[in-house]
Amino acid sequence: MESKSPSLKPALIFVGSLVVLVIIGLVGVALTSSSRNTVIPTKTTGLPLKSTGSKPYLKKIITSLGPPSDVVNSILLPQNVLITNSHNVGVTSYDSSVTGIIAKSPATTVNEFFKRALSENLWYIQSDSTSGNITTIIARYPSNDGFYWGIGIKITGASVIYLTPTSLSNTPVASTQFNLRLYELPDPD
Repeated sequence: MESKSPSLKPALIFVGSLVVLVIIGLVGVALTSSSRNTVIPTKTTGLPLKSTGSKPYLKKIITSLGPPSDVVNSILLPQNVLITNSHNVGVTSYDSSVTGIIAKSPATTVNEFFKRALSENLWYIQSDSTSGNITTIIARYPSNDGFYWGIGIKITGASVIYLTPTSLSNTPVASTQFNLRLYELPDPD
């Protein structure tokens, strides 16, 4: 009596199917992963002030909780910015802010800078309002981490006097103060 060994054909078909599914999955992930904003945008055309990437200025509020690099890379700041304060607001899983001063720039120019810089870097401006001498911009950004991130920028029209960091003469200059709050939006599900 001859005994037949089990056929390997079903097992090979199963393993081959798994390999094909893994390859399709990897290709799908590669095609749907967004690579936008992987380069730090340091120049955007037509801005009223010269711009620079925000990472060096936001380093005190960048933590393991966020914000992701694509969010940081999508935020431009004026070149003549001086960050004076930073803190964790702590309302959502990530919620931090920085306060800064922009030298020699009126509030209207600073407002126009932030609106255009955010829009050109894929932020959706939800609100731009002025009350008295304070302008507030609120925008959201679809991050590569699967969440939306929010930014609120409050620009104070009253001039702030500070000493220019590059000046040895301690000459005061008129400036505009701003507060930039960056936060992860809650998942709507």
